[in-house]
Amino acid sequence: MLQGTGAVLKSIMSALAGIFVEPLEGAKRDGMKGAFMGFGKGIVGLVLKPVAGTLDLFTLTARGIANTPTTVYLKVNSILKKKSDKNVSRSSPMSPSKLAHSKELR
Repeated sequence: MLQGTGAVLKSIMSALAGIFVEPLEGAKRDGMKGAFMGFGKGIVGLVLKPVAGTLDLFTLTARGIANTPTTVYLKVNSILKKKSDKNVSRSSPMSPSKLAHSKELR
């Protein structure tokens, strides 16, 4: 979700910057005509860039939701494996604690 929120904020900032940057770049290329073209591009970007950022938010959120069960499954298996390894080593006939105890009995 953080990636999606970042995408929305980045697109909004880019759209706001485009209002100023596009006319300046257009003016450098084609003078007054380029400035008006750049202003038009900036206005179009002001509308379309936040829409694209919002779509990124939904896409990244859906991807995170889809990946959650796999991540949880892997984490739970990892925890269970660690616990079962501890139990096996404690109950093993050759575990260090049992060897020490058997030496004390002799």
